[in-house]
Amino acid sequence: MITKPLKIICAGLIGWDTIGQTNFNMVKGNDLPGKIETSIGGVAANIAVALANHCNKNKNFEIILLSSTGNDKKSDLLLSILAKHNKINCNNVIREEGTSDGYVGLEFKGELFGAIASSSQLEKSCIKIFEPFARLIRSEKNLPFENFLIVDSNLTVKAIDHLTFDPIFDKTNFIIACASPYKAKKIRNLMIRRKCSIYSNLNEASAISGSKLSSSQEAADVLFQMGAKDATVTNGKKAASNRSTSGLVSLTPKQTFNIKATGAGDAFLSAHFLSILLNREAAQLKHLETAELAAREGIPFLLER
Repeated sequence: MITKPLKIICAGLIGWDTIGQTNFNMVKGNDLPGKIETSIGGVAANIAVALANHCNKNKNFEIILLSSTGNDKKSDLLLSILAKHNKINCNNVIREEGTSDGYVGLEFKGELFGAIASSSQLEKSCIKIFEPFARLIRSEKNLPFENFLIVDSNLTVKAIDHLTFDPIFDKTNFIIACASPYKAKKIRNLMIRRKCSIYSNLNEASAISGSKLSSSQEAADVLFQMGAKDATVTNGKKAASNRSTSGLVSLTPKQTFNIKATGAGDAFLSAHFLSILLNREAAQLKHLETAELAAREGIPFLLER
C-alpha cells in the first residue's frame, strides 16, 4: 500500500515512432504490402504513458518526464498529447532547436526486423535533463516523498556516468530500461554501483555481461550476480525470467498473433514495476504474469483527432 506521495520519474528518449508491419517474410530489398502507423514513442515516453494509464486515478502518484525535444509544431503536439491526454508532467522537458527525436521500425509477424533511432535532441541536452530532478531531491526534507528514477539506455555515456557517480542520486531508487544491445552495455557501471532493478531482453543482457547467454534464466541470474538489485529478462516467445533475493522464476508467454513488437518491452516493464510496487506481498510469478499480459495488450496511446 502506498502511504506517502510517490514520484515516478522517467528519463530518456521521447519522440515519434513510425512502424511498418507486414505478415510476409522480410528479405533485404523486398517491397511488401502491410501497414504503416505513426504514434508517440521513445522508451521514456512509452513507459510514462503505460504507468500513467494505471496511476492517474491514484492521487498519491505523479509521473514525471525528464527528456528533450525540439521547438517545432511536431514537438508541440508530442508534449500536448503526453501532458493533456495522458496526464504526464512534462514541465521539465527541455526544448532544443530543431525537431523531435524519432524511431523507424520494420516488423513482420510480431517480430522486429530492423530499426533506426534518432536521439540527437536527447544527446544535445545530456545531463541538463537531470537538473530539475536534482532540485526535487534537495527539496525532499521539506516535502517528503518516495521517488523512483527509470532511466533509458538511450541516454549518453556522460549522462549515465553522472547518475552513477554524483552523490545527489545516492538515495534514489533506480530502474534501468534497456533500449537495444548496442546501447545497453553502457549501463553496466550504473547497474552495479547503484544496485538497480534492470529490465532487458536476452541480447541486451548478453551485451551487458560481455558473454553470450543462452536463456533468460541464465541471463537474469548473471545480471543479479553482477550486482543488480533484481533482474528481469525477456526472450521473445520463449520464457521470461526474474531473479531477486527471493530466487529465480520464469514464465513462458502465451502465443499471440499480430502483436506489435515495438513498445512491448516498455509495457512489460511498467506493469511488472507497478505490480511489485502495489502488491509487495504477491509472489514473483504473479508479477511476471501481470507483465506478460501487459506486453500482449501493448501501450494504449490516446492521440488527438
